[in-house]
Amino acid sequence: MIKKRPLASPALDRLSEPPSDLLETPVTIELARPRGKLTVQFASMGDLQRVLRVLAPEVLEGEPLAPDED
Repeated sequence: MIKKRPLASPALDRLSEPPSDLLETPVTIELARPRGKLTVQFASMGDLQRVLRVLAPEVLEGEPLAPDED
């Protein structure tokens, strides 16, 4: 089976700008068949926790995920 490459598009680049600004980290959007992909980059566990506080604060109720290794 031949794997299809994601479609690159200036429109998708523009769509990734608001979430990148909101999360203060690079976000990419790829459109491929049968599924698309949204990727949020993070640099450390502390950075991941910061992103999760924006996206899903209930995930971090209580203890942090793990000590930050920065």
